[in-house]
Amino acid sequence: MCASLVRLIAMSACLHVPWAVLPIQRQQEYHELTRDIFNQHRGTMLEVARGVFEFSEDLTNLFGKNLELAEVRGDLRHIQDVETSLDEFFTDRLTLRLLISHVHSLNKLKLTAGAEDPDMVGVVNVNTRPIAILSRAYVSALGVPKSS
Repeated sequence: MCASLVRLIAMSACLHVPWAVLPIQRQQEYHELTRDIFNQHRGTMLEVARGVFEFSEDLTNLFGKNLELAEVRGDLRHIQDVETSLDEFFTDRLTLRLLISHVHSLNKLKLTAGAEDPDMVGVVNVNTRPIAILSRAYVSALGVPKSS
């Protein structure tokens, strides 16, 4: 476990106290620590992608180029384990990055009172229409030109 994460866990013990009650120095330490963690792990996606690519190459070397991973994945427990681990990793990573971004955005709003976007609360757009996003994604996946 990285030293920054250990410090974050130690600092989180004080977070049962309302944020506004924490001394400004503790708030700044927490903000800097989470920003450092956020920045430190920016390149993680490239490293994981490289690992997945290498894994795929190893499978090709072992089983040949005609291997259809989708067809045999149910028979190979190791493939399922890798998929499960990657799913958990990406879910945890995405959640942590979203929470850090949200907290930083909320705290930034406090410092720049009056400059906030009324549609935004932290990184959440309160006027988001999930069905519209889903519809655009569906149309895009189909390759259908967008109607005007």
